[in-house]
Amino acid sequence: MRAWSLLLSGLIVWAIHFFGSYVIASIFPGTMLARALILILTFFCLIADGYLLWSFSRAPTHGGDRVNRWLRSSSALAVAFSVIAIFWQGLPAALG
Repeated sequence: MRAWSLLLSGLIVWAIHFFGSYVIASIFPGTMLARALILILTFFCLIADGYLLWSFSRAPTHGGDRVNRWLRSSSALAVAFSVIAIFWQGLPAALG
């Protein structure tokens, strides 16, 4: 179970941002409040992804078996994709 939670951690943060931003945009369509809430949500999700990347980078890379190293590197890659997706989704709120 821990392996799945590590692999999906970045994608879960992205899913929270995705659904949260669409819920906010549905409740407050086209308002400054919606843009501000989406920016706040984006900020906190990027902080969560930053924490995940930090925790994956602090794990020892030497020793251990290949499966654990693959698990950490794949999880870090998923979090990196999550950072890109969250930034891309939050960009219209920042520019609009």
